[in-house]
Amino acid sequence: MLYSIRDEIPWLRAGKRAQWSDDGELGATASGVQMHGAPAADELAGEGRYVEAMHVLLLNALAEIRRRVGEHFADSLTSREILRRANLPGEGRVLLRDLITRVELSYFGAYPAERDDYLACRRSFDLLVRMLPAGAPA
Repeated sequence: MLYSIRDEIPWLRAGKRAQWSDDGELGATASGVQMHGAPAADELAGEGRYVEAMHVLLLNALAEIRRRVGEHFADSLTSREILRRANLPGEGRVLLRDLITRVELSYFGAYPAERDDYLACRRSFDLLVRMLPAGAPA
């Protein structure tokens, strides 16, 4: 539980962290610098833990869909079930499907994910989050 909220507690963010730059590359910065997107995933990727980082991106994408689209799906559903039920436009479905497929191959299929795999997931995540509405519908 502490791991899931660590980015919210300042003293747990001490030290250097990975930052996502505008050109799509990972770079290290001192703590305290606001990071774009999914800082926990970027940090894991910066440590070479790409499979875990990709999984975190997927979890963050699902959380954003819940929050910003107002989707209410059970935690017990698989990512594929959520993809089928989510109220997303066509492009959003394609981006979420890309994330799910890449995570399934590496996380469950033992595919040895590399930096390029993470960067592809990060691009899909960023595009998906950008296309979501600003907040949950009224």
